[in-house]
Amino acid sequence: MGDKDTALRVAREGTEIAPGTWLSVELVRILVAHGQHEQARREIDDRIQDAFVAELFKGLVTAHAGNQARSDQFFAKFMAENPTGYYWGIIAAAWGGHKEEANRFAAIIDEHHFGPVTLTQITQWCGCGAPFDLDATPNFAAKLEESGLPWPPQPTMEFPLKDW
Repeated sequence: MGDKDTALRVAREGTEIAPGTWLSVELVRILVAHGQHEQARREIDDRIQDAFVAELFKGLVTAHAGNQARSDQFFAKFMAENPTGYYWGIIAAAWGGHKEEANRFAAIIDEHHFGPVTLTQITQWCGCGAPFDLDATPNFAAKLEESGLPWPPQPTMEFPLKDW
């Protein structure tokens, strides 16, 4: 939350001490936050063995780089391959500035009994502030109101294609 240099140092140390997908993903996220897109791509190729996770985080790099056409291509391909992947779909949509899709997926999740908990996790993983509008998620909005937590949360990185 604001100390990107320390986060990068700790993530690099962590991936050397305890290599694995989760720490590699965190390293990629921190590299992206630093604008080190090529290094992030190399880390994805070298360290992330899970094809789904690798593709998703290549989408993060693409969205953060701000190329709308490439990001749109990624998002279309991602959703074609994962048509009911609303959890990661919201995140990918928010990263790439696809507000209507993010809201539509969030509304579907919000209808489930565990929707508000899931939407909280999605918000944390996105790192983009508000990945959807509260108007799209009345159950989540009610739980948020009860909690007294602020909305939107502070983003951990900026996404040039996301305008909300």
